[in-house]
This record gives sequence, C-alpha cells and structure tokens, in this order.
Amino acid sequence: MKRMGLLLVGGLAAALGLAASAAPVAELPAGAQISASLEYVGRVPDSGNIVEGKFDRIGNRQVLVTTGRFGFKTYDVSDPTTPVLLDTFQPPGILGANGFWQDEDMDLDTNRKLIIGSLDPRHDDVDQAACPGIGTLGSKNRNPGCRSGFYVISYADPENLTQIGGRLSTADEGTLRIVTTHTQARYTLPPIIARFKQAFPHVRLALNQASPRDIGAILLEGETDIGLATDTMENTAGLVTFPYFTWEHAVIVPAGHPLERTAPLTLEAVAEWPIITYDEGLTGRTRIDDAFVREGIVPDIAISALDADVIKSYVELGLGVGIIAAMAFDSERDTKLRRLASSRLFDSNTSSLGIRRGRYLRGYVYRFIELCSPALTEAVVRKTL
Repeated sequence: MKRMGLLLVGGLAAALGLAASAAPVAELPAGAQISASLEYVGRVPDSGNIVEGKFDRIGNRQVLVTTGRFGFKTYDVSDPTTPVLLDTFQPPGILGANGFWQDEDMDLDTNRKLIIGSLDPRHDDVDQAACPGIGTLGSKNRNPGCRSGFYVISYADPENLTQIGGRLSTADEGTLRIVTTHTQARYTLPPIIARFKQAFPHVRLALNQASPRDIGAILLEGETDIGLATDTMENTAGLVTFPYFTWEHAVIVPAGHPLERTAPLTLEAVAEWPIITYDEGLTGRTRIDDAFVREGIVPDIAISALDADVIKSYVELGLGVGIIAAMAFDSERDTKLRRLASSRLFDSNTSSLGIRRGRYLRGYVYRFIELCSPALTEAVVRKTL
C-alpha cells in the first residue's frame, strides 16, 4: 500500500474470500511494485493520500476501511474489480485552518466494528518547528498546540461512519441515547434522569419512545446505547440484558365504582366487567392473561392499548375496569380514578435493560446504568458485554 493510493491485489482479496480469481488481470501502474505471489486487480477510487487500509466482513459485504489525510473512508469491495465508496468521515473540530487529518496508526476491532485511530500531531497548521520531536529522534517535549490522541469510530454501518469516542470527547460530554416504552419514560425514568443530569449536566439525552416489540431491533441498529422494556428483549440474539426494576399491576376503576366495595378483590369479580388493559405481549400482559387462565376465567378484554395514559382515559369514561402498571397510577393526578388493592392477583414483572453485545459505552453510560440498578456496576456490565 502506498501513500499515493491503494491497490487491490489478488492474494489479499483471495484471503478475504473475494472473487479475485475471476477478475481480469490489470496492468500494474507505473512505479508500483507488488510481490511476485500477488496479482494486481485494480486501483481503489478516491484513495489518494492514503496511509493505511484494512479489510473486514460486515453481513454479506466485504468492506475495506482506509485512513489518510482525508480522515476515514469505507468501500464495498465484494467485487474487487469495482470497489464502491460507501462513506467518508473527517473527525470534526480538530483541524487548523490549513490542516488535515494525519493518522499515525489505525486498528480495527472487528468484533465490535470499531476503528481506533491514533492522531499524529502533524495534522494541523501548527508550525512544525515549534513541535520538537516530530519526525526526529530528539526531544519529545511538544508544544501544547501540537495535538495528538485517538478517536473511536463505529463502522457497524459502513455507509454511516460515526464517531463514538475520542480525545476531544471529555468524560462528561456527549449524548446518551435511550430507547424505551412510554410507561418507562413517563413513570420510571424521571427520577433516574434527574439524578443523572445533576451528575452530568453537559451530557445530552436523546430519549426515543417506541413500541416494546421494536426496541430490540432498534438497539441492534447500533445507534442507541440502552434499551428499557419488559418481556421483549431477553431472547434477542445480539443483545445483553440485565434485570433492573420489578413492578406489579394494579386494578383501577372510576371513582364510585361498585368494585370499590368488594373486599377482598378477586379476579372473578374483576371479570364481571369489561376490561381495558395493554395490548398482547406488552407491559406484562402475559402475567395478566396467565392469572385469569389459572382461575379458569375468560375475561372480556374490551379495549387494549399501548400505554397506561390511554387506558386511564377510557376507564375515566366508564367503559371498563383498567389493569395497568402500578407505577402509572398517581393519586394526586388521577383524581377521577381509584386504585384497588390487587397486588396479590397478578405475578410481579421485571423490566430489563438491554445493550447491543460488544457495544462501546462511554463512562457516563455506565453511570446511568448504575443509577438504574446499583448492582449493575461498570465492572459487572463490562464483564457481560
């Protein structure tokens, strides 16, 4: 590989399972030299000023990751005769007015699909004479303006290179991305987020509310740090899950409802009324169904919905008896409703915290996880990931 450009050669392509053997032999560019055991296939486009290139397989694609003055580039080289540029990424905010990215070295973490690139201080427009030690064996006491360090960039989606760490990203700055359900976002997370923001005021929070059925898939896309849900992530390949919160269901009725006078409350008494609760497979609905099955009762599920606020609205209208997550009932706000003593009617539920296996997590993400459950220390999570 030359700094002037990158050549694809048959021996390297064959080692990656590429179709080099079927490719026509091309004429080697003037001045280029390769081993006699290799066969020249062609030149990668737009690869001038390259420093290094490495290969990996992502899904059905063979991908070439390169670095040079341009920053980082990814190519689809499944067909080595026609490499296709997928994305270019120049780490932001590091260059002087006349500077450029100069990568001293690049490693690929092929398990987690991460580029670890170390930054040579020659990248910017600092007077090189003021940076002793660069390119010499002399003093290594550099001018503070001669910046160096490293960057961590995800190439899990080779068409969307994304910086997730690096020298300019301090421990208490960045973005924490969470995907969760309406119930968790509305009723469970607020006190946790309040404590987190006190500890990390400069960390931005991106909170994505989604259907529980979609949370696992969203995590696997690789753009989100943490997922929180009940019953939907535990058996998803590629995810690591941790139990973090145990809760129960509650029966709610409009104020003055006859069930307020029923003691002790039974499932048989509840089933005499139309029931409004969660959609199948959501927010512990399985435990609700199992409880009725054990008693040999077939309830009339008149209305099912995705979140507790919708359920409470229809219960207020007198359309049925509600069964919701207990934390979704607030006696000070839900003044038109009454929560009945029903904890013994249904089995408890455990919500899980999910992370894509192998994902790189910033320090503040580990701290957020520990706020969710003190037992989930950084050491515990790292060991599992």
